[in-house]
Amino acid sequence: METENLSGATGDDGHSTGIGWRFRAHLETSTPLAALQADGWIEHAPEPPDVGQMGGEWVANDSVGDGATRPSQFGPVPADGGEVLHFLIAFRTMVETRLDENQYKAAAQDIATRFPQLARMAVAQLADN
Repeated sequence: METENLSGATGDDGHSTGIGWRFRAHLETSTPLAALQADGWIEHAPEPPDVGQMGGEWVANDSVGDGATRPSQFGPVPADGGEVLHFLIAFRTMVETRLDENQYKAAAQDIATRFPQLARMAVAQLADN
């Protein structure tokens, strides 16, 4: 899924009318990179876009309030996805990009350095599966 395929819009234009839909990616290590990158995308339409399964869901734009949290594979996180969203984007970029062994090791080390707690949690969860 390419974000530009969602519509001709360029995302949130800063003029929220309370009408429309916001895309929320599932915050899991298995969620496709494109869905994670589309997190927060806003469509101003009376009905949610019909784009099939893409690793997330559309929620009413006015349902996301200040202080709201959302579920993730790592427990509740801020409504904007917080550090978990950034970690998952880095992780899925590493997984979905063609890398040789040295590049893969470097990317994994970078993620472990930038997100040590989340990386440990992900490794433990992946080992349990």
